Amino acid sequence: MKLGQSQKTLLTEIRLNGVVMPKHQFVEVLLSDGLAIHTEEEDKIQPMSRMAYFRATNEEQRAHETRIKVAGKKTVRYIGGYEVGAFEHAYALFLSAHQVQA
Repeated sequence: MKLGQSQKTLLTEIRLNGVVMPKHQFVEVLLSDGLAIHTEEEDKIQPMSRMAYFRATNEEQRAHETRIKVAGKKTVRYIGGYEVGAFEHAYALFLSAHQVQA
């Protein structure tokens, strides 16, 4: 089932610089440009904007900080500066591992 889902995801189309291409080709283009694959941990709930923070009472500010801590972190995957999904990230890691061996 995961194989079918990954194939469906990688065959969906995306636009890069006005050119429509499947996501697997998008990943290949980014890797051929020499962009790095990396992940970052971000809060699931974003912090309040500056104006919302100043308008909120102390209780509201503390409650929002508590919600951020309780929600935890999420993994965000990137190729260069482009945010990609889990399947695209796994495909990029697969391609980069096979490039090194070849």
